[in-house]
Amino acid sequence: QAVFAATAGVMQTREGKVGYEEGDALLTGEQGESWPVSHLFFDARYLPDPGVISGQAGQYRPVAVPVWALHMQEAFTVALPAEKGVLQGKAGDWLVQHTPGEYGVVDGEIFSLRYIDV
Repeated sequence: QAVFAATAGVMQTREGKVGYEEGDALLTGEQGESWPVSHLFFDARYLPDPGVISGQAGQYRPVAVPVWALHMQEAFTVALPAEKGVLQGKAGDWLVQHTPGEYGVVDGEIFSLRYIDV
């Protein structure tokens, strides 16, 4: 589920507080987890479900693209670019590189549901 930010702000995610800009997508996953995605990244990586107009709130699905991921065996932190926040990962979480310089932390259970290991 996606809505689009009317103003800049900060969102509490499972992994920490993350800043976002006006127009960024604010996503809510199937398990109630929330996270912001920059507007440009969102447009390149998510497609609206039938009946949803791109750029409007509604259901979107990710485009399947390769990402680099590392299964972490102990707790770790990730500083986001542009001082948008610091994520806290726990043992069993995954460190995911979405694009060069853009990292995220994905819960181990959520990773197994959303990502395909190849």
